[in-house]
Amino acid sequence: MIFTWKESRTYSVDPQRIGDELEKIRAASNGALVPSAVVKCASNRKNVLHPLFEWDDRQAATAFRKHQARMIIRGLVIHMDSEEDLPPTGYVNVVIETDEGSEQYYTTAIDAVNNDVTRIYILAQALRSANYFRTKYRHLEELSAIINQMDIILDEV
Repeated sequence: MIFTWKESRTYSVDPQRIGDELEKIRAASNGALVPSAVVKCASNRKNVLHPLFEWDDRQAATAFRKHQARMIIRGLVIHMDSEEDLPPTGYVNVVIETDEGSEQYYTTAIDAVNNDVTRIYILAQALRSANYFRTKYRHLEELSAIINQMDIILDEV
């Protein structure tokens, strides 16, 4: 198997070494790769996975709380009481490039699509998600009609 990082991931360790290590862990667990086994192996300072984790408990706790905050934000559904014909939405994550660098934050899906700058970002994100879906599930015959339609539509966009 050949391993590479997704475009959105930046790690300083060779993805092939990481993938090979994860495969060893998976093989030792009868084909099931679970996070607790990965963390256990990574706790060894000599393991290739070790530098990918935060081992300072205070920093890890703060990072985990931020992760929990993201999960809370993403898990909330927004029902607009004044707009009965609109489907429920939620908060969306946007990244905007500015002169000072990039700015990342959450805003409502409705506000995001009604703003020219964030709309472009949301559209690009949706297209990436659609392409990811069709690549990931192309081999499932049950979804072939959907994926064929996606191919036609996405090639036009």
